[in-house]
Amino acid sequence: MIHMEPGAVTIKHVHRRREEYLIIEGDLVESDGTVLGPGDYVIYPPGSEHNSRTVNGCLLVGIDFNFTEKPGEWTP
Repeated sequence: MIHMEPGAVTIKHVHRRREEYLIIEGDLVESDGTVLGPGDYVIYPPGSEHNSRTVNGCLLVGIDFNFTEKPGEWTP
């Protein structure tokens, strides 16, 4: 689970591996202007570049498809 405070912005980054997110509460605005809300599901394929922001705050569940790292290790 990831909680973003109202007004939070992520830095522009490239996904090295597939990642998927389910929006539980709030809003998530993608760099291309796409607005995601509760129940929306987004997939970032390897090599995709973007940043996200939230106006009102956001709670989301992330699924990371990196099976090469050991438990407790994480690299963006």
